[in-house]
Amino acid sequence: MLLCLIFFSFAMQLLYVAETTMPEFTTPVIDSYEYHTQAIRILAHEVPSIPFWRPPLYPYWLALIYRFVGPDPALARYVDVIWMVVTCVLTFAIARRVLSARLAFFSGLLIPLCGPLVFQFGQLMPTGMAVS
Repeated sequence: MLLCLIFFSFAMQLLYVAETTMPEFTTPVIDSYEYHTQAIRILAHEVPSIPFWRPPLYPYWLALIYRFVGPDPALARYVDVIWMVVTCVLTFAIARRVLSARLAFFSGLLIPLCGPLVFQFGQLMPTGMAVS
């Protein structure tokens, strides 16, 4: 049951990321641009000298992704799919402990079917990491 949930959440988020044709998908803007720029600076060993005014872990996570796939925001979004899967598994685990296995499965199934969550998890933003 859990494997089905993992596969479904992974497939749904991957499908969304693959089908996205917004210009912002390949060229980050506003907040995504800031995270992208910080990640590239971190890769160049330029640790930010001013305190972070946004969540500090995400630029380092993005720099780690960029180290393996290159500084491509579109490819980084594919790696960020992991946060949707983590959220589904955690929702399942919590619901199973509090409710029943059947309700836990349906609780986890609702996560990749929630449009705003799918959209937020597909952005180059720390939302997925924060929700997970």
